[in-house]
Amino acid sequence: MSNNKKKIIIIGGGLGGLSTAAILAKDGHDVEVYEKTLSLGGRSVCKQVGDYMLDLGIHVCREADQGAANMVLQKIGKRIEFAIKNSDGNLPQYYYKEKIANLPNGFIKFLLYPLLSFSDRLQFLKMMIIAFKTQPETLGDMTISQWLQKNSIKSIDLINHIKALVGIGYYCYPDIDIILASEFVRFLQKIRYDAGYPIGGWKQIIDKLMQSIKEHNGKIVYGRKIDKILVENKKAIGIEIDNKGQFKKADAIVLGIPLKDISKFIIKDIETRETIPWSLFPSLSSSFSSEKLETSSAILIDLAVKDQIFTKEKDTIVVVDPLVILRNPTKHDKTLAPEGQHLLSVWMPIPQQKLKDKEYVNNAFIQLEKIIDKVFPGLISNAIFVRKLQLDTVIGFYPKKGMGIESRPHVKFSEFSNIYLVGDSINCPSIGGSSDAAFTSAIYCSNLINQQSRL
Repeated sequence: MSNNKKKIIIIGGGLGGLSTAAILAKDGHDVEVYEKTLSLGGRSVCKQVGDYMLDLGIHVCREADQGAANMVLQKIGKRIEFAIKNSDGNLPQYYYKEKIANLPNGFIKFLLYPLLSFSDRLQFLKMMIIAFKTQPETLGDMTISQWLQKNSIKSIDLINHIKALVGIGYYCYPDIDIILASEFVRFLQKIRYDAGYPIGGWKQIIDKLMQSIKEHNGKIVYGRKIDKILVENKKAIGIEIDNKGQFKKADAIVLGIPLKDISKFIIKDIETRETIPWSLFPSLSSSFSSEKLETSSAILIDLAVKDQIFTKEKDTIVVVDPLVILRNPTKHDKTLAPEGQHLLSVWMPIPQQKLKDKEYVNNAFIQLEKIIDKVFPGLISNAIFVRKLQLDTVIGFYPKKGMGIESRPHVKFSEFSNIYLVGDSINCPSIGGSSDAAFTSAIYCSNLINQQSRL
């Protein structure tokens, strides 16, 4: 690679940006990452809070050691241990109408599932068969609720379970009236609850990426805002830093920033000295614009107790109607809390438009505490530590009309020979807008840059 070494500037230190930087640095390129904050990882940041290592939300690695996150780590020669592996088959429990049961993952288990009537179980199996026979791209802008109506799925109990599946699939507000059926069918076609947690939290993944970048002479620059990309003859030539005219040359530029922030960047043509508006770029697709993006939001409660929370091997409960996910991260990873203590992270989606309604948010926290107390009586009152968070973005977008996989932007801009996009909102194999898209887009992006560097 030494003869094809390129200067690569990556804007944004989230999962997509860091993964791209780590791969390209290992491949021999001169890489610089610019992160406007003082920490790496974006929404997947995992920090020490007192005596506890706490995630910013409930983040998991889909397919665990067989998933996209581990594919990136393998490419850079790094290895981490997973508390739950892909082959473990660790399934969550469902809590509905004060009853609890294991999530069914096979034909016989579906037929024996006690939280639905026998007729609903048959309807559920019918839905799964239809999903497996459906080509997702043929569904167009049909929503999940429209698809269910088309297939005569009317039972309230079954629809509540489907909403919970939507929540698990996308970690967003489970609104089946807006989320695309095509995205849901793709999820059903490969449905597995094989999510894994890296031992030591997501910090382990972020640290490995950072270490690899530095080991291969890459640079990470914190606290520097990049908002201007300079182009010439439809090719990026560099960036300006902190809007002060400091120029940095680049052979390629990778935008690893939230898609909703793309339009804040200034593209300046050196020849004409004019700004090029993002609205002129078909790369972002005619049906897509940042104004259409609606990010998912949630409230979160972390708490620590002395008594064991879950029995046996289970570590997750999904409450159905309303959707709430309760996860016990210390069940299989004792490094996250002091010896003898156990953590519970509880997540509940709320509508994006309600975030600024203080009364609504306060009532949502009250409701969430009641749900915790119903599932685990006395747990909150006996807690050693409690943290409450309001998250304005859990994943990058709802997969609704205008944000299906076909509408999402590609890794490479068609208008420029050397500007790329990575992140959870990119058109690449993934579920919804989850972290596997960030890792997968990083692999796609690094492959494209390597191919171009050999031309």
